[in-house]
Amino acid sequence: MLDSERLPNPCNDRQVESVKAPPIIPLSLDRVFPNGAPNGDMNVDLLKNYLFEGGKIAKDCLLEIMRRVRPVLSAEPNLLRVDGKVVIVGDIHGQFYDLVAMLRKLKGRNPDPNQKILFLGDYVDRGNYGPEVAAYLFCLKLKYPNDIFLLRGNHESRDMAEAFNFRQQVLMLYDEQVYEEYMETFDMLPVAGLVNGLYLSMHGGISHRLTSCEAINQIERRMEPPDDSLLADLLWADPQRGSAALTTDFVDNE
Repeated sequence: MLDSERLPNPCNDRQVESVKAPPIIPLSLDRVFPNGAPNGDMNVDLLKNYLFEGGKIAKDCLLEIMRRVRPVLSAEPNLLRVDGKVVIVGDIHGQFYDLVAMLRKLKGRNPDPNQKILFLGDYVDRGNYGPEVAAYLFCLKLKYPNDIFLLRGNHESRDMAEAFNFRQQVLMLYDEQVYEEYMETFDMLPVAGLVNGLYLSMHGGISHRLTSCEAINQIERRMEPPDDSLLADLLWADPQRGSAALTTDFVDNE
């Protein structure tokens, strides 16, 4: 990162000089996608480092990231089948620095290039960096589409974004257009994953409406989750002792 992009310090009075001043120039489209680079050649590390140091993604760059990732997500089935060595990650809730630290530690412990990561949703709300977490994960999906898998959580919805703090965060950084682009991108996220044909994973729980894996693929997911539906159950349901979800017969239709 160039020093000219950082917050100036004309008095040279920074108390901790080893901590660099944050960038003041938003990260531009041409730096993330040099010469309109394809997804596989995008500069994900630059974007991560820019956000890590307190920088902001330029609006046109963020819109391009979401424009590119939506068809990638939409092309995937409702039920992802992920095989091999898979790490499953739960709620991140806007904790960008924890996400970066986790991925760094994961890479250090497991340098296996074939390792895959399945995220179970709830990328936003509660924490302070929901827009940054979602944008970075979108970039990882673009860069590594066969290794990074993103499921939808109940907080990737308009109702929850307005009830909690994600919408406010986006409007503080950008505007209503960017917020709607985030929501449309969340609508494209798959809703469940089957790991190595054995482990059924989703953000919420197994619905009493769910009798087979194939039923998941019959859901129309590209929308705001309707109340009282199988889609809502997969994002929300927490089975409790004695509930219908624990007494329904489930058919393995492999």
